[in-house]
Amino acid sequence: MSASQERYERPAALQEAVFQRLFEQAEIAKFNQQELYDYRESQKNFWDWNAVTETAEKKGRAEGLVEGEKKGRYEVARNLIAMHLPINSIIQATGLSKEEITLLM
Repeated sequence: MSASQERYERPAALQEAVFQRLFEQAEIAKFNQQELYDYRESQKNFWDWNAVTETAEKKGRAEGLVEGEKKGRYEVARNLIAMHLPINSIIQATGLSKEEITLLM
């Protein structure tokens, strides 16, 4: 390592996350007006993309839960059909419609 590299190398104690953030902020403070504008635009794009993906993930999870719940009710209905329970009891136990249960028979 050359002398100039050693001069810019941070000591191990200053490599913690809090110090990393401070050094990043110091670098940003050196930006000219165009670089600062570009940096802020890239931050906005990142935040927008993050919000979009987070929303999509939440929606996907919710849809998956609904689908899983419905599959579970179908499985319970199949078991109750196999036990030869009356359709009205199966409707009451599963919350499925008569038509849905009939399709499972």
